[in-house]
Amino acid sequence: MTEPITAASPQKCAECEHFVVGEPQHRRLREICPLCGTPLLIHDRYTIARKLSGNHSTNADVFVVFDSQETHVQKILKVLTNQEPHVLKMFKIEQTILIELDHPGIPKGRDSFEVSAPDQEFIPCVVMEKIQGETLQDYINHNGSIDEALAIDWMNQLVKILGYVHSQNLFHRDIKPTNVMRRDDGTLALIDFGTSRHISQTIVNGGKNTVVYSHDYTAPEQIAGKAEIRSDFYALGRTFLYLLIGEIPREWKTFSSKTIVSNLFLKLLKDLSEDEAKNRPKDAQTILRRLRNITNEPRNRRLRTLGWTFLGGMVCGSIIMTPLLRKVDWEKVSQDLFPAPVCDNVMNDHISCGEEMLITSMKEGRSVPDKKEEGIRLVREGKYSDARASFKEAFAQERDPETLIYLNNAKINADATLRKDKVTIAAVVPIGRPEAKSRAMAILRGISQAQDDAVNKLKRGIEVVIVDDYNRSDRSAAVARAFTKRRGILGGVGHSSSDALISALPIYRAEKMVFVAPASTSEEFSGAALEENHVFFRSLASNRINAMYINQILVTTLKQKKVAIYYNPTSPYSRSLASSFREISESSKIKIIDDPDGKFLISNGTFNAKEALEYARAQGVTAHLLIPDAGTSENGVKNALKFVQENRGEDWIITGDSLAGMPEYLSNENGPFASKMIFSAAWDVSDDRNSPLVKFWQDGLMNQDSSVDWRTLTSYNATWILATALNDSAIRSRVRLQEKLSDPAFKANPLGVELRFRERSGEIANPNITLTTIAKCGDRYTTVNFRKPICPNPNPTPNTP
Repeated sequence: MTEPITAASPQKCAECEHFVVGEPQHRRLREICPLCGTPLLIHDRYTIARKLSGNHSTNADVFVVFDSQETHVQKILKVLTNQEPHVLKMFKIEQTILIELDHPGIPKGRDSFEVSAPDQEFIPCVVMEKIQGETLQDYINHNGSIDEALAIDWMNQLVKILGYVHSQNLFHRDIKPTNVMRRDDGTLALIDFGTSRHISQTIVNGGKNTVVYSHDYTAPEQIAGKAEIRSDFYALGRTFLYLLIGEIPREWKTFSSKTIVSNLFLKLLKDLSEDEAKNRPKDAQTILRRLRNITNEPRNRRLRTLGWTFLGGMVCGSIIMTPLLRKVDWEKVSQDLFPAPVCDNVMNDHISCGEEMLITSMKEGRSVPDKKEEGIRLVREGKYSDARASFKEAFAQERDPETLIYLNNAKINADATLRKDKVTIAAVVPIGRPEAKSRAMAILRGISQAQDDAVNKLKRGIEVVIVDDYNRSDRSAAVARAFTKRRGILGGVGHSSSDALISALPIYRAEKMVFVAPASTSEEFSGAALEENHVFFRSLASNRINAMYINQILVTTLKQKKVAIYYNPTSPYSRSLASSFREISESSKIKIIDDPDGKFLISNGTFNAKEALEYARAQGVTAHLLIPDAGTSENGVKNALKFVQENRGEDWIITGDSLAGMPEYLSNENGPFASKMIFSAAWDVSDDRNSPLVKFWQDGLMNQDSSVDWRTLTSYNATWILATALNDSAIRSRVRLQEKLSDPAFKANPLGVELRFRERSGEIANPNITLTTIAKCGDRYTTVNFRKPICPNPNPTPNTP
């Protein structure tokens, strides 16, 4: 690859000196020199990866760039393309704001500079943090309108950002769905500060603003050139009307008929959208206070009921008790006095003890057993003995892990002995997302089988609440907030990806809820496992250990000297494994092939498997490390399969656990192309075909349906760890459960294998890594141990390198 030309470079190309080329009413940065094909280094530092947006109406071009001073870090470069004075002024304002402001909800400006055009004009540029995610407009386009719970969460975040902006004597003036980004971890960021203005320049001091107008979102006084901070609140209210129903209603009656929101939230939306600025909330703190009241309204109603009962006594004692009462944490007291029920009959809240069906069918085209629907109805009616009988019959018809969990929950609640000492844990899995369904099933099989063994072998009432996190960070955070408030749930297990868990973990910390992760291998959790009084534990090896195994097989067995890495830098899992492998490879003889043009970014919609493979082979690569995210993006897993198909079994492909166990690679169509693939994961059925997990779930179609995979084992182990700790009758609180698991003497023996944690750590002390490949055994493809590729009897030994 030719090195980018800089001003100090000895080689000379006249065209390369011009980083910007003029066009009639529009300028754009060139990505490569048209004469010599050299990638152009802008400002002696930035290389363009791709263009994101830009046209005459937007006044600027936006590019993704690589920063030569921060290898593999993508940033955003915004280049002004309209030199009109008022546009230039707004761009300069945005440059200043992004560099000076420092808030996690605002993209951080990293650099600002000017480049010269052929006509010697200077074009201003600003480089900023690249926010990994999508705009709220894109979110609505992909997912439809949001519910009140998510709206309150998002409004809380945006109002806090606005509070900070207003505290800096600024206001935004252009809040709308396209100017709010939702990061992959569910947090929001406010973008496009080109229209911002200092409060000192507004009507507050008698001035008149430049008019900034966005149809449906701009406040009336702003249209008149008299914007103020409450103009931002008008746009905020209108934005959330759109997010809740997908359009801006012309009448409040229309809005009320299209969505269900509480009266308090509806009143807040009306107040934010008042035509007269003076009738809107006066500041961000007022809005935040009203949002807290909306969130606490159910609790407040219970408190009011109790308060009236004791009003007379409180009046008499209040004079004496007031100083003491001020020191009481009333939110905690109210949760203890009026705890949210562990199980309820609320539908469509993505949380179920058995009162609603989250898994509608195990196999396409097969209807749900009538007995399962009957059992769910009986649970809602509180008829647990009858529900148990119905679920038992349904499970005999279809071995569905959700049915098995509901069966055992009904058994516990119908049995006085089990019910008396019942404890509850949460199983968090991405049931509702089709792309993640196979992962959800594998995890839920392990959890349900461990619960079944605990109930029937330990005789312990381990109730399981199923939570659907959709393998999406915002849903993970929302449901975590919901179920952790149910104080009777003592611990949790699940999440099929590091990406989903990362947004929920802060909530588990705040609520002191132990969570045992069976699939989250990112190194970003290593610090969480070492914190004092940490709540994070996991039942499998971290990415660093996985990277060591992958490096060893490449160096010692495959004798590879160059490796290309295909990964998703926005995914904590993918980024972590790629980074760990790079670090470990520094001391080995493997050279990592760099990717300055972004050809190896496997989760991009523009990823081209053929081009990526050709580029890698041109650099002498014959081994490829494939690390897509674990199904959190739309394209990662699909693009990985395309790459395998394009490779056609010619080069070695090594992958982490995100692809291990996926049935697509065992099909007759793809099996021949996977013969030189190596999967590195915690376990594989080929290691132990007599495993109790295999025997319990085997239905005669193990190869295609992938009834169990490594996630099943690690989920069984994680659940058994919790069951072992909770088998101690003294462990009946979250704090005591955390202390039990942190005890150096604690150990569990799932399936006869002793598991324990490292001292003062949530990392498993004796993790396992299994390397497998795919071979044709008889008339089908199946996974076999890479080092001992033996087909299960009676099929012959595969012909595997």
